[in-house]
Amino acid sequence: MATVQAVNDELRAKLNNIQVELQQEKNKVSRLERDKSQELRSEHHRASVAMTELKTKLHEEKQKELAVTRETLLRQHEMELMRVIKIKDGEIHRLNGLVLTLRDGSVDK
Repeated sequence: MATVQAVNDELRAKLNNIQVELQQEKNKVSRLERDKSQELRSEHHRASVAMTELKTKLHEEKQKELAVTRETLLRQHEMELMRVIKIKDGEIHRLNGLVLTLRDGSVDK
């Protein structure tokens, strides 16, 4: 009976050691899960920051392109306006010449 008691005590000691090891492993797994979760949050934050920076950069580039396009269109409009003014000025000179010719013709009669 003493041997059964000794074996039983030995098994209890082994069970106790296994339970301690199990608890240690559970603690390791829990710590690893916390670390992984923290790493994922950190990575998500870095990605969010990078996304914000890219959006800002894209917006700035878009604004620059719009400014260049606006300036180009403004120059084209000014050139077109100058061309129309030149044409109209030529028509005015031609019509003034005709008016003078008609006046000279009516004075001669």
